[in-house]
Order: sequence, then structure tokens, then C-alpha cells
Amino acid sequence: MNYSVNTNQAIVDPLHKDEIIPDVIPDFTPAGIITAIYPGERAVTLGNELTPEQTSQRPDVHFTPNDPYKYEADDLFTLVLTDPDAPSRTDKKWSEFCHWVKTDIKLVPSPNVATTADLNNNGSTGIDYMGPGPPKDTGLHRYIFLLYKQNRPSSNFTKVKDRQNWGYGTPGTGVAKWAKENNLELLASNYFVCQKK
Repeated sequence: MNYSVNTNQAIVDPLHKDEIIPDVIPDFTPAGIITAIYPGERAVTLGNELTPEQTSQRPDVHFTPNDPYKYEADDLFTLVLTDPDAPSRTDKKWSEFCHWVKTDIKLVPSPNVATTADLNNNGSTGIDYMGPGPPKDTGLHRYIFLLYKQNRPSSNFTKVKDRQNWGYGTPGTGVAKWAKENNLELLASNYFVCQKK
């Protein structure tokens, strides 16, 4: 149990430090660890810096739940990637910018790793993956992966109508509002930062 508490704290502390909590998501208790690895074995590690070129292609994403027996085979999950710093951290006119939405994912065990789920090869794409494109000289952007548990199939979800402001048309609006509308339960988060110099 102490391992889980320490791991959760190690996840939440950077989210507070870089103000992802409360800018993007409310405070929460992680239900596991989400890992994202870009081509070339470039891992996302709670705030490391990657370049637009390194992150232009869709990553492999996995989820390791704290309790591997908590979820049922027919449970559904949603994975998103969002940028709250569009076009910059001080100018929110395009924020949040939706980079990826994948829904109706099932936690398929990864080969040879029974407790880790592969999020790549099942589910439905709501918004195609778009790699980071921070405008030049706008500083570091935070790119945040979030995994949610669904309480209904995505056919009943509010559709994301546009990438800018997640289609709401209001600066600083994004995944938190969309998740609340669709009754999604936040399970895990990871993020990297990126800029164009």
C-alpha cells in the first residue's frame, strides 16, 4: 500500500508543480500509471522536454493500474492529449488545443506484461493524433495525456467539434468540461513540454 501512495504522490507532485492541476484537471488520486513512448524510444516522463520533430508521430501508450483486478473485460476507457498553452501560456485564445481523442478502449494486456494494458490497438478514434506545433518563441507548451474510465459508450458522447478550445469557442476551455459533460472518471495523467525555438 505504501508503494501505491508513494507512486501516486510522485505523479501528482509534478502535475501541481507545472500547474496542470488546477489549470487543466482537478486534483485527483491516480488509479495507475500511463506511459507514452514516441518512436526512437523517447518516453514521456512527467515534464521532460521533447521536440516537435520527436513527437510528430503517434506514441505507443500503456496503462498500468494500481489494482489490476479492479476493471472488467468490458469496461471502456478514453485517452486524450491536450495543450493548454495555445498559442502560449499567457495567451489562451486557442486553449485548450485538442491533439488526440481515442474512445471505447479496452484494457488489453500487453504481451508478456500481464498487469500493463496496451491502449494502442483497439478503440475508436474521435480526433486523429496531431503532433505538437507550438508557434515559434511562445515558450514551453505542456502536452498532457489523460486516461479516463467511461460510464457509457462514446456513441452517446458530446462530439469534439474543433481542436481549438475543444470546440467550445471559449478561451481556456477544454478537456475538463468535455469530461464532465460525458461523465468520465479521471484515472491517470502524464505529460511532456515542447517548444519551437
